[in-house]
Amino acid sequence: MMSIKEWRCDFQELPSFGLIKKYKYFRSPNKDMLSWKEIGREIILSVVMVLSAVGLVYKWLSAFDRVDATIVFLAALLIASLAMFLISIELRMQAMTEEFQNVKRTIAISSDELERRIATAMRPELRELAEKIDSIQRKMFR
Repeated sequence: MMSIKEWRCDFQELPSFGLIKKYKYFRSPNKDMLSWKEIGREIILSVVMVLSAVGLVYKWLSAFDRVDATIVFLAALLIASLAMFLISIELRMQAMTEEFQNVKRTIAISSDELERRIATAMRPELRELAEKIDSIQRKMFR
């Protein structure tokens, strides 16, 4: 678990939050974001999904001698939309993960500030209490 000082350092190093960061297509210091390499991998896998669906539907329909280009195209469109949907879900999950990390950082910083204010407010009271305890102890040992 990270200490409050480590959270504060992470928070101070964060770049500004703009539209680019929301969709995570650009690499930033945060390791949760997709890099160009990962985006390329997702696109290649999506293309493979579409091509395999086209090949499978074509082979299946040619086995019955009923090849229809419309059905092959619609199957490819269905698989392409499924691939884009899965990529969209992954991007949303990463955005939510980043939001949770930002909330954790904010809470850590807020708790540090709250702890400092409570300590500042309690210090005079604790001194007074310590003085009273000392005076009681002196009276007891007389």
